Amino acid sequence: MASSLATTVIGGRVPIKARKERAARVWNMWKDFDNFRQSWAREAAADDDFYLGNQWTRHQLMSLGEKGMAPIVINRTMPIILQEVAIFTARSPGFKVVPRDDGDVEIAQLWGDVLSYIWQNSNGDSELQQTARDYFTMGAGYMHSYIDPIADDGRGEILIESVPIWDVYWDPNSRKIDGSDARAVIISRQIDEDSLIFM
Repeated sequence: MASSLATTVIGGRVPIKARKERAARVWNMWKDFDNFRQSWAREAAADDDFYLGNQWTRHQLMSLGEKGMAPIVINRTMPIILQEVAIFTARSPGFKVVPRDDGDVEIAQLWGDVLSYIWQNSNGDSELQQTARDYFTMGAGYMHSYIDPIADDGRGEILIESVPIWDVYWDPNSRKIDGSDARAVIISRQIDEDSLIFM
């Protein structure tokens, strides 16, 4: 797909027709991915509700109401998950870049420092905690790196962020647990018009 788009670039700009074709392809791909993951999204939302204390079904609530009993929730799930997240994120990750030969030692050290800087500058510990909570609660957690051209007074920065699982759409044909065989992963955020204009 990328190679066919690259051939349509003229003078560093993509013609409008090619952009519309690409947008249509991405839209159709997103619809396919969305149809595939709807049942998973329903289960994940139910898991998140259970974690947050919504642990009674509608039928159980009606039954308790008929008996004059209060639907009290003693949430045993949340403390366990919070403890697991705390254990998993107790220490910041360390970055070690291994040089290929003696001439790469200084470059390897520099890249290790750059990775540590990106992690700290992105508040990586906090982002990892959110990703871990999503993973322990709903079975999936996503992080991604991106370039923010406005950061650092317009000089730009590479940043890392946690991506809400509701925004991630996988290739339904992916079979590997880490998605490395996926033909595409779409991050799609639905934003209302006023927020989009403000942004």
